Amino acid sequence: PRSEQLGPWRLAADITREGSRLSLEDLVTTVGDRRLEGTVAVDMAEERPRVEANLSSPRIVVDEWLPADVATPTTAVPVPAVAPGPDGWSREPIDLSALEAVDGRLDLSAKLLTVGSQRLEAATVEATLDDGRLVLRQVSGDLFGGRMTLNGSAVGGSTPVMEVSGSIEDADLGEAATAAGDDGGRLSGTINLDYDLETRGVSE
Repeated sequence: PRSEQLGPWRLAADITREGSRLSLEDLVTTVGDRRLEGTVAVDMAEERPRVEANLSSPRIVVDEWLPADVATPTTAVPVPAVAPGPDGWSREPIDLSALEAVDGRLDLSAKLLTVGSQRLEAATVEATLDDGRLVLRQVSGDLFGGRMTLNGSAVGGSTPVMEVSGSIEDADLGEAATAAGDDGGRLSGTINLDYDLETRGVSE
């Protein structure tokens, strides 16, 4: 993880095993002052393991778990780049092969989920991963005094494809501008936005 000061890790759970399936019930894990609880099951019956998790937390800080070389997202809604960087378009290949490591399902809820300066309250995440295809069935929460919903998918292969769509309803424009770095307080109003994006290609 990016943060080197998360603190000690502790885990407690009722662990049972039936054949190829390992279940962790009444799981409570803490890393420093971060707490996560719920259930996790791992089934090794197939060549590709299947992991199913239903978890909740008072607070999740995504930045703390990102690798040091991964940039923190700066917007609450994914926005594609519209121009090349100073060295031109990147030719680094898009590698989504990690999606083929496991199958699974995640149901996650958090009273507060933060990414950079963005704060998503009453956040829920529902996601599945099957045969190398990641599907965000729903990401939702309260954002800038309004409501945000998002769903999407990603699949690798010879030409990786990523899709994302969703909406922001009744969000405060002033709060959004401040979070984006505008300290002048010059903007006011309400944001209502629908978006639907798709990208495909073999390089970044």
